[in-house]
Amino acid sequence: PLLSVSPRQINYLIPAHAAIGPASVRVIVGEATVADETLFLQQAAPGLFSANRDGRGLAAAQAVRIGPDGSQRLLEVFQCGAAAASCVPVPIDLGPGSEEVVLILYGTGIRGRRDLASLRVTIGGEPAEVLYAGPQRDYPGLDQVNVRLPRNLASRGPVDVVLTVENQTANTVQVSIK
Repeated sequence: PLLSVSPRQINYLIPAHAAIGPASVRVIVGEATVADETLFLQQAAPGLFSANRDGRGLAAAQAVRIGPDGSQRLLEVFQCGAAAASCVPVPIDLGPGSEEVVLILYGTGIRGRRDLASLRVTIGGEPAEVLYAGPQRDYPGLDQVNVRLPRNLASRGPVDVVLTVENQTANTVQVSIK
């Protein structure tokens, strides 16, 4: 299915049953073929979304603070102004030691991984525990990765988030830790 179409971009969902290897994509407008390409489908081809929609800089992410009683509070990781590319970080406060904070990253090309062990995340160079990686439940084709933020990141400021799936590294994005 087509997810969105604009003059310079077409977003579509590759069927889950598509075979790994070469695949043909043909774009037809009316009676005319306007693009005819060959893709190479892989088990996993990770990419993380960024807040400014350019694949760089701030992660298009959220964080959840989990209290000792299991209560959860959503934390914003960035805020954006009205202008394009105006997103700025909102530093994540890790809070007291009795609480944990889970970073929720969004991307694509992640769900095809063989198992959770084939996925690694580092934040500020520190290994982070991956709690979940797979389909995001509300949007077709959107993947989600939930990562427990290591407490030793407190007060680090801007840090790189690096995701590796099946030995393929996604684009690097950043978050800020208070």
